[in-house]
Order: sequence, then C-alpha cells, then structure tokens
Amino acid sequence: MLSAHSKNPNTSSFGTGGGGDTFQFRVQLKFFVTLLKNDRFPCLEGPYKEISWIKTQARPTFMTDDVVVCVLDLSGKEHKLLGQIKHKLTFTKSDEEYQKTLRQAWDDFTGGNFDPKLDAIAIITGPIPTQTAIDTIRPLFEAARASISLEELYTKAKESKARFEKFEVIKSIIQEYAKEKGIANVSDETL
Repeated sequence: MLSAHSKNPNTSSFGTGGGGDTFQFRVQLKFFVTLLKNDRFPCLEGPYKEISWIKTQARPTFMTDDVVVCVLDLSGKEHKLLGQIKHKLTFTKSDEEYQKTLRQAWDDFTGGNFDPKLDAIAIITGPIPTQTAIDTIRPLFEAARASISLEELYTKAKESKARFEKFEVIKSIIQEYAKEKGIANVSDETL
C-alpha cells in the first residue's frame, strides 16, 4: 500500500507534517508578543501611539494575509503591515510559491485597502536557501526601503550584477501578472 508521501515524490515531510503551519504559528506568535509588550513592529515607521489590532488569516480583505498589523500614528492615521509567511522561498522566477506571493502582494498594493505612503508589505521567510540569495535579496529590499527615488534604487541595484538580476525577476513577475489582469503598462515607479 502506498503512503500519502510516496504518491507524490515532491512532497516533503516538513510540508505534510505541518512544519509550514508550525513555522507560520511561531512567526504570528512573535507578532502577538510584540503587541503585548507594546513594542515596535518591523517595516512600520514610528512614532506611533498604539497598536490598533492584529489579524491572522485576513482574507478576503487582504491577499497577503498571514498576519496583518495595524498601528495608529500620533495623528490617529492607520498604518498597516501585511505579512506573508513562507518557510522557504528560492526568490527565483521558477519558484511558483514566490510568484504567487509576489502576485498576492501586488493585488494588495493595487487594491483599495493599502496606502503605499503609510503601509508596508513584508515577505517573512525561514532560512534563505543560498548565500547568493542572502547577498542579493536582503540588500535589494533594504535599498528599496531606503531609496527616495526610482533612479536611486536602480543605482543601488546595479551595484551588484546578481542583485540587479533579482530586481529584474521581481519586476518581470509583477509585469507579467499585471498584463494577465489587463493592465498593459505599469510604470517602473509604481513597480
């Protein structure tokens, strides 16, 4: 008799044994502990006066739905952090889970419940699989967060050939998805 694992050679014991759920739960728990401690959340610029709410599995409101944090700034405006939790991503165009994650983030970014001036989207992962990914993805995201213009981001991305290639992968995945949704021209600035 075949077990569930032997029917699909691509099935991992981590995935079928609940490892992904356990990892997701641990990350979500850290956000709740941060709430209880009234501490700072990553990606949300301060100062803010209070944490308004945390929601897990926030569909249908958000596609990036594993954890959504809302804080109020000193003027009472809401700032949201949308987090998608993935145990493992390869950050390549051939990684279907990575493509799905970027597409969901794009849906939220262009949807009506997200303000790019106030809110943030985070992809939260377990260990990044290769040193190349560590050396390219992390600095690329840091450069994006710290850049005040598209030109500055391009300059920072081009400092490393591998980093610029990752930048182009992200861009192409989102552009292809936008075209599928009937949006022919997405400006580089929007991306």
